[in-house]
This record gives sequence, C-alpha cells and structure tokens, in this order.
Amino acid sequence: MRTKHLTALTAAALGAGLLTAPTAAAADPLPTARLPLCEYAINQPTDDGYMVRPGVRPGNYTCLLKQGHRMLGVKALQAGLRRCYGARITVDMTFGPATKKALQAAQRRAGIPADGIFGPTTSYALRWPEYYDNGRFTGRCIRN
Repeated sequence: MRTKHLTALTAAALGAGLLTAPTAAAADPLPTARLPLCEYAINQPTDDGYMVRPGVRPGNYTCLLKQGHRMLGVKALQAGLRRCYGARITVDMTFGPATKKALQAAQRRAGIPADGIFGPTTSYALRWPEYYDNGRFTGRCIRN
C-alpha cells in the first residue's frame, strides 16, 4: 500500500513539474515552447566586418529553429552549415531532414548534444561565416 501511495505521489509531482525524471542532457536549458522563432538572418558586427546568423533582431539570438520551419533564419543557418561545416545541403530556407542531419553533425563537432534543434546553446556554440563590409567572405568562421 505504501509503495502504491509513493508511486502516485511521485507521478503527481512529476506531472506538476515538481520533480524531473532522469533524462539525457538537453542542448538548450530554456523551454523551447517559450522561445521566439529565428525569423531573420542578422548581420552581427565583428572586428573585420560582420557575421550572419539566425536571430530575432540585432543583439537577440536567443531563438528557435527546428525541422518544418521555413524562414530567413533557416537560410542563415543553412549558409553557415555549408560555409563553416562543409554541409552539402541546399540553402532554401526550409528546415528539412538534410538540414537537421547537418545541424546534428555540427552540434557534435561543437561538443554539445546533437538533438537537431537550433536554440540558444547551439547558436552560441557554432561558428558563423564572417564577411567584409563589401560582402566578400573573409575565409574565417568565428564564434560569438
């Protein structure tokens, strides 16, 4: 009887969010449901020009992209994966299975969990292509 009671209490606590079940580490500690989408490709200034990365607005790169999304932020992600990680994917603004697979490979190279979801941890762990002010690629991929 005591075991049934404890099991019911544990289940209730898990359901209420008071306890968490042991799980593998997530790539992003923020709940993805609360993150805005990376709707834009943002030019972030650097010492030699700028780097292009997904974001919400200049200075805000705390956002989400995952399979099924179609927006400019996906295009920035795809371009970065091609330029900095050698991904053989089409830059077409559509986050499909090939983009997810390329993102997982980049996440593994960056040493973070490879869940195939682009969130804040991934955004700051990956390298992004740097361009001169005239739009030419500097040949460098840099981290924030």
